[in-house]
Amino acid sequence: MRVNKQWKVHKWLPVFLAMPKMLKELKNNPSNGLLGVESAGLTIIQYWRSFDAPEAYARSRDGLHWPA
Repeated sequence: MRVNKQWKVHKWLPVFLAMPKMLKELKNNPSNGLLGVESAGLTIIQYWRSFDAPEAYARSRDGLHWPA
């Protein structure tokens, strides 16, 4: 996620708050392709099995990413 306009909190805050739930969902279901996560402050580094895995998760209407 990248915040382009910090003053438009109503745009980025829901996505920011949904991130921990999405990471928990991904950790609980290894078939999604997430291999690991490292965090340092506001930066989160994710390791995925392939390029297609995060794209498939993002487009899946069953996961928490779609509403966010």
